[in-house]
Amino acid sequence: MFRATPIVMGMGLLLAACASPSSEIHLAPLFSHHSVPGWDRAEAAGGILSREQTPQATSWTLSPLLWRQVDANGKILADFFYPLGRYEKDPSRPRTATRILPFFWYQRELRRNGVEETDWFLFPIVRGTSSDGSDESLGIFPFWGKVRNFMVLDKVEWLLFPLFVRTTQEDRTHTFLMWPFFGWREGGETSGWHAWPVYVQSQFGNHYKRHYFLWPFFTRTEEQLQKPHPLRGWMLWPLYGVIRQDDFEAHTFLWPFFAWASRPSTGYESWSLMPFLKFENSPEKEKEFKKVWPFWMRTTSQIGQWTSWMWPLFWHHHSELGEVVSESFRFIPFWFQKKLRSKDKTLNEEWHFWPLARKSVRADGSEELRIPSPGMAPIVEPDQLARNLGPWFELWTDRKRQREDWSHKRAWGNLYHEAQSEQHHRWSLPVLGGRWIEPDGTRHFSFLLGLLRWQKASEEKAQLEPPAFPGPGWPKLFSSTP
Repeated sequence: MFRATPIVMGMGLLLAACASPSSEIHLAPLFSHHSVPGWDRAEAAGGILSREQTPQATSWTLSPLLWRQVDANGKILADFFYPLGRYEKDPSRPRTATRILPFFWYQRELRRNGVEETDWFLFPIVRGTSSDGSDESLGIFPFWGKVRNFMVLDKVEWLLFPLFVRTTQEDRTHTFLMWPFFGWREGGETSGWHAWPVYVQSQFGNHYKRHYFLWPFFTRTEEQLQKPHPLRGWMLWPLYGVIRQDDFEAHTFLWPFFAWASRPSTGYESWSLMPFLKFENSPEKEKEFKKVWPFWMRTTSQIGQWTSWMWPLFWHHHSELGEVVSESFRFIPFWFQKKLRSKDKTLNEEWHFWPLARKSVRADGSEELRIPSPGMAPIVEPDQLARNLGPWFELWTDRKRQREDWSHKRAWGNLYHEAQSEQHHRWSLPVLGGRWIEPDGTRHFSFLLGLLRWQKASEEKAQLEPPAFPGPGWPKLFSSTP
């Protein structure tokens, strides 16, 4: 007859008490799984590996190698080897784009006119095509290339760069031999040639004429030729320069140290002793600028005012555009605060206390508080930095979305967790345990890896609940449907 030993019996009881994989589990930093209505998160290794799901989107993270998000409309965003890699796919356009800086980028998009365009670059090769043949590009830098729609230019061609380069914009072309030293312009209203820096001559229709001799020592320019009173000026750098237009006159001496200008017809006046003093008053535009550098600077205009003290440390900005008021203050690099409000409500508010914390509050009531470890505060692209590298340096995270009545707080490594949604409130500490409050007020407690659990309704006695190792063992509340 088989006789169960105490060890076997203990194992059987333990297995019977195990929490299901979908239940609340808190064994941080090894593994955790949490959920409230409208939100579900599972993570391992202190958040280095994680999956987070809401009815709007699902995201995965393998920090710092990969972050990927797919929203309910099928739009995909991904960062890899942040900040070098980026992937985007938007079925609504449709558009697909990938980049790995600085060696590779790829983009494919369907334009509004139905033309499909594909562009890619794999150093040193660049290639672009379109379904109607209007965009055909191919280049192998620096040997040969013909690339269309490059930045603001319609076409760029090169042969053994920099020996020969030609750019085209609308009906104007600019040809270079030994770029940028020799070249000429032609087409449209443009003409001119240059042997830089000895002599440069350039003209664009009735817009301007420019001449440079031994650049930058002598320059002469005529601008706005289409007006009754064109702007004309010359400069013998850095000794003296002058610009005149109608009754406006500006002079500079020993540029950029001394300068003065005036327009008597409008009351405009300006003078400066760079970089220390400057005064500028434009009554016509209701604009004024004063500077006693580095102690104080102020600009006032029709829409607002900005002031700096002990430049560049302290900055204050106030502006009013319609019914929207913007107010901000900076103490570089430690403090930044900005508030955007309308007549009856705050539209956006944020503050940064570098390197300790940053918080943002949006018009829909959503909030986010992040506390990074010293020296690792997000300064550039804070959202991307947080989602890719946050598990490594964020000591505290506090997120809130008022619209979904949802909030989540998390300590570094998930050593403390708290989530709230639809009047469900849960908090827990790894191994030790935590508490869950239901909307009707029922309280559930779980301690010691879920081996000790009980619940208590508002006016009832406490009732023991079955063990749920490794705890807390509360049921999953997330539903993927909105």
